[in-house]
Amino acid sequence: MQPAAPYRLLEHPLIYNISQHITAPGFHFLLKKHFQAIFGESCGLVLDVGCGPRLNTPAPQGEVCGVDINLGYLRQYSAAHNRTGVLGSADGIPFKNNVFNESRCFGLLHHLPRETALLTVREMIRCTKAGGRVIILDNVWPRNPYVRPLAWLSRRLDRGRWVRREAELVRLAEEAHAGPWQSSRFTYTFIGQEALALTLRKT
Repeated sequence: MQPAAPYRLLEHPLIYNISQHITAPGFHFLLKKHFQAIFGESCGLVLDVGCGPRLNTPAPQGEVCGVDINLGYLRQYSAAHNRTGVLGSADGIPFKNNVFNESRCFGLLHHLPRETALLTVREMIRCTKAGGRVIILDNVWPRNPYVRPLAWLSRRLDRGRWVRREAELVRLAEEAHAGPWQSSRFTYTFIGQEALALTLRKT
């Protein structure tokens, strides 16, 4: 199914970047401390699943390979030093088993229906070496829409049709792989939008 016309505009990298600042004000500033805790030890070869037009998470001590289905995004993504963009779908990542020291996705799963999201997490785990990490960051619904009405409205209007509650996202990750998953929930914009970080150390 083709996206609606307003959402197709977001396939243009410049418009995508501008929209991020409008719909998630302050995210660059507020994410810094959380990113340090989540990605502080990232190193080696890192897989960025559903990468979009730029690396939205901190660069590791090493190289990054992004996977996306949008060629326009990949061209812009690959223009940066030490980054490679590869055409492919998240639920069928075009790499062999046990290749990456870390696999991560940021703001991807709420664009995917449940079965596709499950396959995506399993693919990330498959592509990660033993001892490596799998990191999922995604939007979650506010616990109380009356306390954070703008955050709730932004989720309601999100082009991703599958924004999940925290418990739903945790269950999805645990169904993809029994774990143990570590989780951290935090606010990342000035209007109170929240995200959940899930991290798995592959054994």
